[in-house]
Amino acid sequence: MSHNEENKVIIGKITTTHGHRGELKVLPLTEHPERFEKMKTVEVAKNGENQVFHIERVRQHKKFFIIKFQEINDMNEALRYKDSLLFIPKSEVKPLPPDRYYHFQLVGLVVYSDDGQYLGKITQILEPGGHDIFVVTNEETGKEVMIPAVKAWVSEIDLENGRVTVKLIPGLL
Repeated sequence: MSHNEENKVIIGKITTTHGHRGELKVLPLTEHPERFEKMKTVEVAKNGENQVFHIERVRQHKKFFIIKFQEINDMNEALRYKDSLLFIPKSEVKPLPPDRYYHFQLVGLVVYSDDGQYLGKITQILEPGGHDIFVVTNEETGKEVMIPAVKAWVSEIDLENGRVTVKLIPGLL
C-alpha cells in the first residue's frame, strides 16, 4: 500500500465494465456493502494514482454493485479502471460492536504475553475460516508465531495504547 493510502480503507474492487455507457462492476470488500448506495464520492486507485470519483448511480446485481461515475461516460474509459481498488478514509468506517475490530486497527500493534514477555508485532491477520489468526513477528529475532484471535488466547486488545495481551499456551514459543 502506498504512503497516500495509509489513512484509507479498501471497500471494493472494480472487476470489469458493465454495458457501453461507462458503468463498472464492483465487488464489495466491506462488512457494510450497503454503504455504496449512500455514498456520493469514492477514491479509486489505479497504477499508483488516486482519483476521487463522483457516484452518479448505484444498483446491486447479485453479489456485485453496478456503479456509474460522473467522470466516466463510455466503456473504453471504464475499461481503464478494471482491477482498480476503491477506498474511503479510515475516518468514514462504520463503528463495530464492542470487542470487534477492523484489521487495520490491529496490524502494527505490539503483542505481549500475560506475564509481560514481548512477542512482537501483529504483521498480518489470516482469515482461514472460523476465526482470524494474528501473525506476530518479533523484529529482533525474526521469529513468527500465529495466535488464534479468540478469547481463550487473547486477554486484552488495547487500541489506545497499541497493545495486545495474549495468554501463552505451552508449546506456543
